[in-house]
Amino acid sequence: MEINVILSGAFSESPEIRSVFIDEEGKSTIGILEEVFQNGQNLFSENAQTRSVSVGDMIEYNKEYYIVSGLGFIKQGEVFDNDPFLGMMLRKDTCNGLVKEKFGYLVN
Repeated sequence: MEINVILSGAFSESPEIRSVFIDEEGKSTIGILEEVFQNGQNLFSENAQTRSVSVGDMIEYNKEYYIVSGLGFIKQGEVFDNDPFLGMMLRKDTCNGLVKEKFGYLVN
């Protein structure tokens, strides 16, 4: 299955998207998100066109959005215990507008 990851640190008007391929059979949502994160690392799946998946990037799975935090994933609409790096990243002007649109509430 192909899953899209919207890279948050893109310095462009349009979102930079990295496609990650996984086998979702028999996995929970958390298991799928973990595999997307791992397979999105250039160390495991080299992609010279984009950087590796990291904190602040947004995974679109099953018509829902999850942001990568320092300790797992946050589903859109959920709150989180303060993750200072994630909060700082979401406040930066360089953060992709689509990610801010979906998860900006975390720093308001």
